[in-house]
Amino acid sequence: MENFNLIIITFFVELLTDFLITKIFKIRYKFLYLIFLQIPKLCASVLCLVYKDVFWICALSKIISKLLCLFFLTDSFKPKRLFSLMFAEMIIIFSCIGFTWFLGLWFKVALESVFNQEIQLKYQFLIIFCLFLYIFAFFKLVRNIEKNKFFKQHLVKVSLNILNKHMSFYGLIDSGNSIIDPVTKEPVILISLKSLTKFLNLDEIDEILDDCRFIKCETVGGSSVEIPVLKSNKVVINFGDDLCEFNCSIGLTKIKFENGKFDCLLHRDFI
Repeated sequence: MENFNLIIITFFVELLTDFLITKIFKIRYKFLYLIFLQIPKLCASVLCLVYKDVFWICALSKIISKLLCLFFLTDSFKPKRLFSLMFAEMIIIFSCIGFTWFLGLWFKVALESVFNQEIQLKYQFLIIFCLFLYIFAFFKLVRNIEKNKFFKQHLVKVSLNILNKHMSFYGLIDSGNSIIDPVTKEPVILISLKSLTKFLNLDEIDEILDDCRFIKCETVGGSSVEIPVLKSNKVVINFGDDLCEFNCSIGLTKIKFENGKFDCLLHRDFI
């Protein structure tokens, strides 16, 4: 049971270290992929338990497993980049081990002094698990706060008329939207069809879709798609206390932006 406890603790510490590495070096990743990369490290931990008296086997297995993990994690294979990642990995993992040891002792003393209970060694991995959840939740909270702050700074009120109906939307000024209507040479505002249902019924939406022409644009992934575009429309954008009127083409998309946090993407020219 003690060996199992050590393996679980090592797993959480290594996973926490790689999680912090991705945040520090701004490496994009999927969490399941990050868990999958712990397999070589788990194998190294088991090997260290089997050959715990042979130092070179333990050291070599740990180094190889870390290099293998960083090789699949990094976005650049330059020696300087790999050295920086490895150096940061060692600093963070020693910090995590030290903090984990301190936290374990603190919990042990707290339980003994307050509840007169002693935590068993086989349950100490729960402390590491709670620590990991705490740090993960902290980063998620900070990310959500930053995202909401970004939205507040870049969201504007957009007003326009479609089928002689006045509509108001919240639009995000998006630096990634560079779509220009090849016919009118005007910037294209992308409006979610879901947001249109606040003002139009399904028959009216079908009516405007029948009146659309299609233009080609490229997605972030580089693939080419066609989007329906309405004729040129006068759009009023509220920049704080200033109201500005523009002639824009209106593109329609099935995408629901950030689960409905905003209704449309403005062109980057409005930044």
